Amino acid sequence: MTPPEIRPDQTAGRDGLGSDPVLPLQSWQRLDWRFLLPILEPRHVGYGGSVDAPLVAAVRLLDPDAGRVAPDTGGGVYDMVILASPSRSDLAHAVVALRPGGWVCAEVRRSSRDRAAPRTPWGWRRAFVAAGLNDVEVYWHPPRLEASTRMVPVASATAVRNTLRRHQAVRFGWAKSAVGGTALKLGLFALAISEGSVVGRRADGADLRS
Repeated sequence: MTPPEIRPDQTAGRDGLGSDPVLPLQSWQRLDWRFLLPILEPRHVGYGGSVDAPLVAAVRLLDPDAGRVAPDTGGGVYDMVILASPSRSDLAHAVVALRPGGWVCAEVRRSSRDRAAPRTPWGWRRAFVAAGLNDVEVYWHPPRLEASTRMVPVASATAVRNTLRRHQAVRFGWAKSAVGGTALKLGLFALAISEGSVVGRRADGADLRS
């Protein structure tokens, strides 16, 4: 059955992404990072990186005034910034634009093409820490980011193991589960995932690292 589609009342973009795009049900799943944060409703939300129209439309359901984070964005503007396939400069701009205590969530994928960016989700974790963010966590989103069915903290061996067991029923699931299980035993699972999200917090009154 085709999932229902939802049209938000206001989705016109400031950045040329079109007006009133159809918002598939899967786009709502890209807001699930809210359940990873201790704050219930971020008041001011920004976005950056390679965002698409459905993601912008979804973000504006939380904050109709949500805007793109740019190099000239002032400091202390946003409670939350969501990044999609960002560059290092996108992360730097997001951190500066955060209010103390604010959060960054980045959708990241394994890549060998962009030499200026970390190549793995775990590499992005190191980049978050280097940027001065605290409480940094990596989450695996099987089967993929756009159609995530679970948000699995890679630091939890139990959560990873249970998710791998669920995947045994899909095509090539046994092989994937076996490979994932081996990586988990070797302590390499965080390096093995191809896509996921990285979440980090700017500490209250923190001095950001350059």
